[in-house]
Amino acid sequence: MIQKSFNHLDQAILEKLKAICGEGRVLSYGSNLEKYSRDESNQESAEPDVVVFPEEASEVSRILKLANKTGIPVTPRGTGTGVTGGAVPCLGGIVMAMERMNKILDIDVDNLMAVVEAGVITDDLKRKVEEKGLFYPPDPSSMDMCTIGGNLAECAGGAMAVKYGVTKDYVCGLEVVYPDGTCEKLGGKIVKNVAGYDLIQLLIGSEGTLGVITQVTLKLIPKPKYSATLLVAFNSTDTSACVVSEILKQKIVPAAMELLDERCICAVEKYLNCTFPYSKAKVLVLIRLMEHHESVISNMIQDIKKVCKRFQPQYIKEAFSSKEEDVLWKVRRSVRPALKALSPDKISEDIIVPRREISRAIKAIEALAKKHQMEIFCYGHAGDGNLHVQVLRIKEDEDTWREKTPNVIEDIFRIAIDLGGTITAEHGIGLTKRSYLPMALGKKTLEIMKNIKEAFDPNGILNPGKIF
Repeated sequence: MIQKSFNHLDQAILEKLKAICGEGRVLSYGSNLEKYSRDESNQESAEPDVVVFPEEASEVSRILKLANKTGIPVTPRGTGTGVTGGAVPCLGGIVMAMERMNKILDIDVDNLMAVVEAGVITDDLKRKVEEKGLFYPPDPSSMDMCTIGGNLAECAGGAMAVKYGVTKDYVCGLEVVYPDGTCEKLGGKIVKNVAGYDLIQLLIGSEGTLGVITQVTLKLIPKPKYSATLLVAFNSTDTSACVVSEILKQKIVPAAMELLDERCICAVEKYLNCTFPYSKAKVLVLIRLMEHHESVISNMIQDIKKVCKRFQPQYIKEAFSSKEEDVLWKVRRSVRPALKALSPDKISEDIIVPRREISRAIKAIEALAKKHQMEIFCYGHAGDGNLHVQVLRIKEDEDTWREKTPNVIEDIFRIAIDLGGTITAEHGIGLTKRSYLPMALGKKTLEIMKNIKEAFDPNGILNPGKIF
């Protein structure tokens, strides 16, 4: 539990918050605040003094005006699915839970745009637009729980990023409330906009430190009619990286290319209580194709199989129906719960390296695990070089494990940087990585970023303690 530095709110402030939101949308002393003290990182926690649940931008504005005037810290929060402590109220104060601002306001089929409130669950939006033959591609693994606002705060990615990009590639407009309570709109249902600095892109990935996003205008695309999946197992991590690179070199761009190392494969087998036909493989690669014409899919499958066979796969399986695809993708969807079943104590990192360097990164991490005698698992998005590195506590006592992990994490980040990558691709910095950020950025760059934070939030009330 983090030692907070902010003193408890007095009754007068609580009454003002109740006047803004209504008594039923304010949780304070004596209430169950523990839920709002942590996120999925489970590394840090700190209870807020109060949780507020605004339902419209005007309430967000009034709350921030009050907080800015009185110096009360405010931590914006979606559903707490982040893994770097970004929603942990480390200085106490107010948690602003956006879960009630959850309306899909417009699905505009003429302009291929959707307008949503920040608390909309990502998967709810995806399903609604697909009913109209449209597609919102970003697919973070927690999309059945995470919110659009949270996705913007971290610039969430997902498996589909290899072909379709990440959250920032779909944001055309925002309604944002700045720390002083000013509410303004940026952009809109337009696909071009060079009127001044691009504050939309600056706010995306800023982890709730520059403003509170209340409404988002998102670009949509036509939904592909056909899909297929290839599951390929190899006996070498080098081979998997070569295959990924060769597929892209052949001008084939799958929707997704996912990778699991042998330790993840074993963990999933144990979790599902089964034996896979590729159980002895070093690496598993899953490749998904999405296109508008069935013939294109068929040709791409044949071309990818030709590439794979040059590298002597241990096992190869293809699927064309959604039911068959679900069977193949079950192994990838099961990794997170499988690792959690092995140990509730785990640290999740999301380094990124150039795609061709994936095998070198995995080998270096395997050597690191042996050196420190730690349990480390690798999986992730082979198509864009984004590896999820999981450090689990399985054998060590908790004190020994927690003492060793900071050095292990620093070594993992050093591997990524030395290979031309960086320390995070989609999880953000938050609390857990802030001490490592100087490894990835120069002093002048950090200074400029801190100056930007001060320009937006001179009183430092908005999500303090994060990133820097």
